Formats: sequence, structure tokens, C-alpha cells
Amino acid sequence: MIWRLIESEANDAYTNMAIDEVLFAQIRQYDGILRIYTWKNPAISIGRHERLDDMNLGACRRDGIEVVRRPTGGGTVYHKGDLSFSLIGEWGGNGLPRGVRESYRFIHTWVIEALKYLGIKSEHYKKIDEQNNPNVPKPNICFFSPIEDDVIINNKKVAGGAQRRDGRRILHQATLNLNPATEEMRKYFYNARLQAPCPPFKRARNTGVKELRDALKESFGRISNVQWRDIPLSRAEIELIRELAKRKKEKYQSPSW
Repeated sequence: MIWRLIESEANDAYTNMAIDEVLFAQIRQYDGILRIYTWKNPAISIGRHERLDDMNLGACRRDGIEVVRRPTGGGTVYHKGDLSFSLIGEWGGNGLPRGVRESYRFIHTWVIEALKYLGIKSEHYKKIDEQNNPNVPKPNICFFSPIEDDVIINNKKVAGGAQRRDGRRILHQATLNLNPATEEMRKYFYNARLQAPCPPFKRARNTGVKELRDALKESFGRISNVQWRDIPLSRAEIELIRELAKRKKEKYQSPSW
């Protein structure tokens, strides 16, 4: 299979989400698309159906934290120094399982294999019994609320994702938490009892953004028998992205949002 590969430069949150939405609409031109990217500014992305009750939007505006809603579901993610990827394809013919749970596990197996390639041992998260702590608040902040088949190291979540589907089309957005900033995050969420996730990438020698990018490409390509074709964004795509990003910025920076 031939997949399109896009290794994006760091963009603001509005542009990152706009790129994925434009690519998701054009997936039928390719067997699949893998985009690997970073974030230009500190940002918070919110799942498509998430409420804002736990967020201190005033503090975000004061500190210049970009807030944007993702086209996918899932919880709330604080982005600062992390590495993200978006995988866009169709279930069935291009190797992605049909079921949401099955495809989620399948994609995160790629991540586990990429970390293994770098000498980092990780595994799928298995949901544990939480009935012993029924009164502890569990805000839906992504890296503090792991779900089944997220990627964990030493029982701490380091990678998670969320999907959006339209017929056979799948958009899977995922993030690897390279730079935990637990104390900093406390300013932007109400009543969040945050436990620090482990920073395994800092303990792995010669492991940074470039090494993780390369490992993801190697793992994805090997497991799914994919050949990468490096195809940057076209001029027409860039124009669509700029217009959509502009609208997103105006919407999410408005005090009335």
C-alpha cells in the first residue's frame, strides 16, 4: 500500500486542527495519510463533545494558551513539547480494523512497537477496578484518565488518541506526552487532582522528537506493509487550511465562546 506522509512544521492549534479536517475530506485520493507534527505554542485541545466546566478559560486567555476543539472525540489534552500524529484512512482494504476498539488497539500497537524500537518498554492499558475510590473526581483530562488500550509505561499514560468516523473514513488523532507539565496545568483546570505522569522519554538516551518521528514511520510501515510517499501540502490545500484556521481562531478566541 502507498500512504501519503506529511511531516508538518510546528503550527498553532487552529492550523493543526484545520489541516486534519482538510485532509480527512480528501482521504479517498490515497490509501491512507500519516501526518506527524508538533505544536508551535502551548495549547489545549478539547474533544468534540467535551464540556468546558473544568476549564479556566480566563487563565488560558491571560497566559496566551491556545484553546481549540478537535474534530475527534476523547478528553482534554494540554500540548506543550509533545509529539502528535494523525492517521487518516478507511477501514477494511487499507489494513485498519472496522471496529473502533479494534482500530484503536491496532494503531496503539504501532506506537508500542515504535517505542520498543527505541528501547522503551510500554504496553496497552487495561482498565482497573475503580470502585474503591468512587468519590475521587476524575476529570476527563487525557493523560490523567487512561482508557482501555492507551499506551502506558510503569502504569502511567504516555500516549492516547481519539477518532472521528464518516462512513468508512477514519480520522485518528494521537499524542505522545514528551514533556509532562503537571504543575503548569493546574492553573488551567478547576478541581483537577493531577498526578504527575512519568517522563520516560527524558530517561531514554538519544530519544527526542526526531528519533520518535523516525521510529513511528518505521513501525507503521513495517507492521502494515506501507510504503511512504512524502507529499507536502499542496497550494490548494494550504489555502483551504488558512481560511479554516482563521475561522477557528476567531471562534475560539471570542469571549462569548
